[in-house]
Amino acid sequence: MTETITKNKPTMFESMLAIQKELKTITKNKKAFKGSYATLERIWEDTRKLINDNNFVVYHKSVIREGKNGLLTVAEHKTGGVLESFVEYSNNTDPQERGKEITYFRRYNINSIFNIIVEGEDNDATKKIGDYSKKVVDGTLAAQKLMDAENSEKAREIYKTLSAEERKTEEVIEAIKFIKENENSKS
Repeated sequence: MTETITKNKPTMFESMLAIQKELKTITKNKKAFKGSYATLERIWEDTRKLINDNNFVVYHKSVIREGKNGLLTVAEHKTGGVLESFVEYSNNTDPQERGKEITYFRRYNINSIFNIIVEGEDNDATKKIGDYSKKVVDGTLAAQKLMDAENSEKAREIYKTLSAEERKTEEVIEAIKFIKENENSKS
């Protein structure tokens, strides 16, 4: 009798093992100005059935943990077992930027909980060890302004307002390349 119950209600470990045996590497499906990535939709569609079939329900919520505001992702198993991943929010208060951050954290929390691998996302391993020199100018904001431009003409106007140092940053150079590639593909 006990054996039948166990077969009908696998342990959380057995469910995780079954998921990991079946998981495939997720391929990237979206281009961004600094490379490509797998969207939340891609990750969820490629894993949802496997996760649900193995008795997990996944949900996300904003919480305060140890005085830190962040996103908590919970994977609750049929047996009552719970797996969690928490990421603290940045200090950014812009609602649109916070929305991007939440999407990013949802994607990475799911990956973390279920050990989901996205092809080519181990970029930290390729950085030079011991290279802790500070950038004189961070072009992230300038690049984002360029990417948010309505069209290439507006991007050119924004580019003209950038300092010489900002124009030379890797972020701005990559944003310009991305804008040009998209402009050429529309032609």
